[in-house]
Amino acid sequence: MTDDDGSSDIMEGIDDMEWDESKAVHVSVSKLGEYKNERQLRAFAKKYADQFVAGQKITIGSTGNTVLISQESVDHSFHIAKRHTDTFLSITELPELLKKATKLAEGKDKHGRSFVRAMEIYQTPVEIRGKKYIAEMVILHGIAEHPVLGTARVLRHQKLKD
Repeated sequence: MTDDDGSSDIMEGIDDMEWDESKAVHVSVSKLGEYKNERQLRAFAKKYADQFVAGQKITIGSTGNTVLISQESVDHSFHIAKRHTDTFLSITELPELLKKATKLAEGKDKHGRSFVRAMEIYQTPVEIRGKKYIAEMVILHGIAEHPVLGTARVLRHQKLKD
């Protein structure tokens, strides 16, 4: 898999985590209100994340590291999700996904961006509308002068077989 953040290089040779119900985050669409179609549901998810997710500082339970969920990170996560509604929905639970996340890898930015000092890859099991996934998130650690410092993004989901 490739992505905009370059995590594929540091994940090479590392297996995805297995489903663990005790670590699973269950995404509820009911908090987003009544919706008529998938497009409207995605719009509601974006509005919710802009209001309630962006700007939060979260401590990752498995490492104790504190990260910022910036507005830029929320926007980038939605951009990567494209039209995959379940990924959109998971972004509304990014704080909980990070709290329960397991660190899988750490490495350098393959794009060579001068403002990114290092990146970490985390995964968390997530259930969305009855489907089980492994959500993958990247934490970018930047130089102190750049706002990307310690920001979290949802990269992708791997659907688990039933």
